[in-house]
Amino acid sequence: MHFIRNFKKLHSGPKLSLLLLRAIKSYSSVNYKKAIECLQKESPVAYTWTMEEPIEHWCKNTFETTKEELDNSTNFVESFNNVLDECGDLPMFNICEKIREILTDWFVKRKLEPEGWTSRIVPSMKEKLSKFESEAWKFMFRLCGDNIWEVHDGWTQLVHDLNTRTCDCNY
Repeated sequence: MHFIRNFKKLHSGPKLSLLLLRAIKSYSSVNYKKAIECLQKESPVAYTWTMEEPIEHWCKNTFETTKEELDNSTNFVESFNNVLDECGDLPMFNICEKIREILTDWFVKRKLEPEGWTSRIVPSMKEKLSKFESEAWKFMFRLCGDNIWEVHDGWTQLVHDLNTRTCDCNY
């Protein structure tokens, strides 16, 4: 996010931003190369600035795909630091008791929270799924053989083999 904001500060124009976003969101090296070549043609200065940062830090196709990324939206350690700040100079026993009380409250809250849900899918995942669903209309699928599909997104065409679980995008 900072990368995009800094880019926009130095290089204005919706076309440059769009080209950078295409490069950032590319799942395959082919799509990345197309987008980055277009960026270079449009603005060599923007291209040079972009390439100063290692692509492993900002391009999706270079991210590790074998591990699932954990969503750490509530930093556990930070929460405990806040508790310890509240405790001040209390003796260790009192600090441990305060931590136990807070953990008990958290566990009870987590246990009661799902009772109001209308589905077995947690709300945060429902939100992510609806986002994917709203973006899925952009894709066109064509069956090419026994579980082999072509997927078109309006800009690129990739072949997915469901039998071998492979894709041209290497994702």
